[in-house]
Amino acid sequence: MKVSDLIYYMKLMEAPEFFKVFEAQLDSQLKLIRSKSIPRYVREWWIDESKRTLRYALFLRYYAAFESQLKLQCETFTREEGYPLRLKDLSGDSLLDKVDTYLAKVAGRPPLREHRLWEDLLSYMWVRNRIIHDDGQVWDVKNIPKFIARFLKRRRTGLSITSKGVVRLNRPFCPRAARCMARVLYDVYGSFPQIENVEGQDQSEEAEGVEPSASEQSCR
Repeated sequence: MKVSDLIYYMKLMEAPEFFKVFEAQLDSQLKLIRSKSIPRYVREWWIDESKRTLRYALFLRYYAAFESQLKLQCETFTREEGYPLRLKDLSGDSLLDKVDTYLAKVAGRPPLREHRLWEDLLSYMWVRNRIIHDDGQVWDVKNIPKFIARFLKRRRTGLSITSKGVVRLNRPFCPRAARCMARVLYDVYGSFPQIENVEGQDQSEEAEGVEPSASEQSCR
């Protein structure tokens, strides 16, 4: 894998215009639902399920691409540097843990957990697991991980948990997640200092007149 290939792939992956198109398509579907002559409770359920289903699917697609690129980068390091161990040779509770170990103990690079977006990655992995294993249901909201509690308190992450304990992905969530994951991939590969204007920007946030917090600017 060439650095130029990674740059091209990630620019496509985090392109703000793509998310605008996606949300526009979702809005058109919601408009169609609102036009239907159906009971109000049915309409509200359809609207909620449409947002939930489509945004869950988009996020899962992006998170899968992120993990795939992480594995590909580690394989590239092993092949180019001739390391004796591959990522699949290592143990860990999650892919993020395995990549962290690989970078620190095999590749001699900074551990992934030392990256400033480590807690963001843990949060996205947690969301992914809740969707995959529990259909987005949080069974014990009072005992969520501390990093998720902190993530929920941060401004404009786009993540919330409903009163019924369901993970809700709001409009800013997917574009922000894509920017954060892209930034981590750039940094892991070590190519970021050579790249200009790679982080992208979700124009809809500025249009709403909300100033991004310092933690969110780290994903830009």
